[in-house]
Amino acid sequence: MKKFVAISLILIAAFYLSACFHSKRTNYFIEGVFVSQTDGKDYFLEVKKISKDEFDLLNGKNAVEDTVINAYFQITLYTTDGETVEYFDFFNLKDLSPVSAEPANYTDDNNNGIIPFYKGEPLPVWSPTIYSVGFNGISISFNEEAYTPYQQ
Repeated sequence: MKKFVAISLILIAAFYLSACFHSKRTNYFIEGVFVSQTDGKDYFLEVKKISKDEFDLLNGKNAVEDTVINAYFQITLYTTDGETVEYFDFFNLKDLSPVSAEPANYTDDNNNGIIPFYKGEPLPVWSPTIYSVGFNGISISFNEEAYTPYQQ
């Protein structure tokens, strides 16, 4: 009986540990220009891949290290009424759970955040939302219908 209990506990522990090792985060940033209308305003999100040197020069302002694909991106979020442009700045975006199996979720020093939902499938993706952004209490979703590949 003791052997049965010991073997059962070992098998259960091995199962849970193997689940941790096989869980892989798959959501990451993609370049492009995204548009969303929220509360009667048009919001624009521009995501551009940059080098490590460019990332360092930005000193944490509107830049993120994608921990899933080990790449760097500059993020520009703004709204415009056609005459004026209002920019929203992110400061020191960090992945909240860089070693877990949870989806990558980035939050800055002011608790503003961005979650990339792209998982490598050709558009349309598994979720119509490509990015979800929370900034100063405003929640903005950018979906595949509002996606334009980044033009360099």
